[in-house]
Amino acid sequence: MANCTGATSLPVPRESFDKCIIAWSQLVEETFVLQRAGKVRILLNSFQSRVRYDSPYDKLTEEWNTIEAWMTNQSAAAPVGVKGMYFSSEDFWWNDTNSDILRAAYGAAAIALAAAALVILFSSRSSSLYLLSLRLLSF
Repeated sequence: MANCTGATSLPVPRESFDKCIIAWSQLVEETFVLQRAGKVRILLNSFQSRVRYDSPYDKLTEEWNTIEAWMTNQSAAAPVGVKGMYFSSEDFWWNDTNSDILRAAYGAAAIALAAAALVILFSSRSSSLYLLSLRLLSF
């Protein structure tokens, strides 16, 4: 291709990368190369994850942390122009939502237990009844 300064495979010389990859993507009608004003802005890369959105919460979290650590390592070693890479997936959006719901549920339970314990303490004015109720409510 004329835009690739003679390169026929990767790596492509840095000075012709944008022109070359844009021309190639248009030639083969690839949509994962997003460009503006002749400069590549986004390269989308898909892969098959080892987990699905309905996998157990712990497995999703473990996989997210594994991928995020890999992305951090790759970003640290990447050239300046691509250090802003990030990872996103609908499967992990669901995991994040579940995490927020779980934290909110624990917080709500703690508030409810504390409020119930205080009501029992102030209404009965009995520390032994308060402690017994606190123990029963916590169960």
